[in-house]
Amino acid sequence: MAETTNYNLYKPQAGESGWAQALNNNLDVIDAQMKSNADGISNHTGTGSNKHNADQIKTANGSNVESEIAALISGKADVNHTHNYSAPGHGHLADDVMMPDSQDVGHHINSINTDIATINNTLNLIIVDLTTVNLSAQITNRYGGIRVINNTSPVINVSHWSLEVQKDGITLCEIYSSSNYIFIDGDLLTNVVDGDELTIITTAYSGLSSKSKTYLHIFHETNNNIIERLNLIESQLTIGNIIDSFAQDADALQALANVLHSSNTLAQKVSELMQI
Repeated sequence: MAETTNYNLYKPQAGESGWAQALNNNLDVIDAQMKSNADGISNHTGTGSNKHNADQIKTANGSNVESEIAALISGKADVNHTHNYSAPGHGHLADDVMMPDSQDVGHHINSINTDIATINNTLNLIIVDLTTVNLSAQITNRYGGIRVINNTSPVINVSHWSLEVQKDGITLCEIYSSSNYIFIDGDLLTNVVDGDELTIITTAYSGLSSKSKTYLHIFHETNNNIIERLNLIESQLTIGNIIDSFAQDADALQALANVLHSSNTLAQKVSELMQI
């Protein structure tokens, strides 16, 4: 009679008869084994009361989890050895872990911290905190608009400036510039006439820091007519004004008298001034 290797199930031979009972016995064996397998799987879920102990879980090297954990704990407690930085499963101080360049991790961390400090110092010079910086501005009416020259004390690097002009609480224009010199074009000063009071707000920016200052400015029209300006200069260049100017310097006055000796009237006037 032939049987299977593992469960000794009956194997009918060719031409054999009367093996119905043997086949039924095979089915009973199979059914019982399948039930046993199912129960084993159900009891192997690892939850609740069916959890495994660490010593019941085998590792690839034939040991168990409990033994491996104990070995790791023992190795960690031994501080009289040095590990390569890539060695797994150990906790060490940075100075105990070596890098491929034969320097320990602590050395590299210190080097990085030094580099970070250098970068921070450089940024502090370039990007200044404006909290303690004082702002000032020279605001002057010019032909065609208003000139604003911004200053800081102490003198620092400002990334850019913004300027806002208001009249009666209404913003007329906003200007942004990388230069501290800003010219407000008259075309931007809508409905502004001679004598109007304007509010000018300047803001300095440095990195994430900013600081503003507000100024009140009286706008005046400035004439740039060349002919009128020349006429004004000519009207001021009178003989009397020239003599009055030279009268402040005796040597210059004597030189003027020598040059103008051909004019008795003027020479007399100069002589009189010299005696004062």
